[in-house]
Amino acid sequence: MTEQTITIYCFIDDFFHAIGRKEDAHCKINDAEVLTTALLSARYFYGNLHSAYGYMQAHHGVRRIDKSGFIRRLHALKEQLLALFSALAQSIKQLNTSCSYLMILSRWLCARTSASSVLICSNLLSTGGCV
Repeated sequence: MTEQTITIYCFIDDFFHAIGRKEDAHCKINDAEVLTTALLSARYFYGNLHSAYGYMQAHHGVRRIDKSGFIRRLHALKEQLLALFSALAQSIKQLNTSCSYLMILSRWLCARTSASSVLICSNLLSTGGCV
């Protein structure tokens, strides 16, 4: 998980540098650390920000700030997170030179829609082309 954490952090930090985002000099943790913690929370800690923040402090030396300050910073980064996902999606779309894609719906996703659709979705596979 350490390699993934470092990769996520570097990607977000490079993105912020590329768009020219300036950090406040008085902040204890930077915006890339806030977003990295939030993404780790979603990926590895079942959405528990407190656990993800504890992991970041213990393993990556992130400085401590209060919970409300962290949540405030995270909410303030909503537009940057949307821009990050949009830029990532555009990059992936441009790299898809063959204009083909393969979509597989996972069993978990289908199982959450309704009990009757589990059998229908468990092996659903569709292919298509660029729009």
